[in-house]
Amino acid sequence: MNEYVRKYNLTLSDLCDRLTIDQIKEVLLPVSTRDTYRDSLGALSSEIEMILNEREVVASGRTLRLISFLAQLNLHSWRSKDQLDQNPDNYYETVRYGADLNGVRNGVLNLLQEEFGEASPSHRKASFFSPDGDRDFRPRMLGELERGASS
Repeated sequence: MNEYVRKYNLTLSDLCDRLTIDQIKEVLLPVSTRDTYRDSLGALSSEIEMILNEREVVASGRTLRLISFLAQLNLHSWRSKDQLDQNPDNYYETVRYGADLNGVRNGVLNLLQEEFGEASPSHRKASFFSPDGDRDFRPRMLGELERGASS
């Protein structure tokens, strides 16, 4: 029997993050690069499955919701980057929006770390938001999830 050897030195939450990013790349980048991401997705999936089994993690609805939210944030961040190339006149607004999205993304990663029992100061992601307060993403987007709601 072949025993799986870990390929990545990442937390489970970071593996989920990378999985969502590589999934986006597989879909949005040229067809010629898809095999690379397909291989990466397979390796990431195997590693995630091995850790889940090893730790006997049972994914809750909240966990699935956080991973789904993470995937959406990564896609919106990707689209925000595309906007920088397509509409340079709105550069600062787009960068601020992307930074706000990344702050929410980091908050979701912190919540996933708690879900997976891997939260520690050394793994915690920093969340920064626009100083002008135009986008109050954290309370609106993460408030319910931070309170532990499962719906």
